Amino acid sequence: MFAQHRSTSGTGSRLLLLLVMSNLLLCQGNFCTFLCPHVDDLCLNSLKDLFTRATNLSHYIYNLSSKMFNEFVSTYYINITNSCHTTSLHAPEEKEQVEHRHVSLIRWILMLLYSWNESLYHLVMNLRSMKEVSDAILSRARENVKKVKELQTFIERVFSQVSILGRWPEPTLSDRHHSAFFNLFHCLHRNSRKIDIYTKLLACQLLHDKC
Repeated sequence: MFAQHRSTSGTGSRLLLLLVMSNLLLCQGNFCTFLCPHVDDLCLNSLKDLFTRATNLSHYIYNLSSKMFNEFVSTYYINITNSCHTTSLHAPEEKEQVEHRHVSLIRWILMLLYSWNESLYHLVMNLRSMKEVSDAILSRARENVKKVKELQTFIERVFSQVSILGRWPEPTLSDRHHSAFFNLFHCLHRNSRKIDIYTKLLACQLLHDKC
């Protein structure tokens, strides 16, 4: 759930990035005078660098997730998926809707990123207990934990983490346990693709008049 917004001085630092980003989002393709009063090259380049790094990170996370998913599928040949723990987080599906709701888009990106924090942590912990899991998958899972947190700092730090996975099964070699991992890899692969697409779309809309 979202953290409650309170108009006290103690929350100023916590909301600073939200206020800055909201002003940028409301520009709809033009840089606000609040962010770049003189539209100088230094300010514009800093903003472009921010979004360049964010989009590069989102694409890197997607590539990592794809490799993890493909390797797990090739090893265990499982093709059964349940609903993802992020199913309730509905993203704007229409491009026109996204263009007119930048604030909603950035909130959705943040919620999706936060919703994976604890899930990725549990994923790494459980993978470590499975001797048959390759070092490559474990290494990519650890890298994803770090990169997701990095991307969060680029986008925003305002919303609380969404409730995620419940109790995990005990680390065994059962088909049920493998299915749980498959489902998580599948959801991570799908969600990371959405994050990559919408982060790039957001950057494009904020740095250019048209995409």
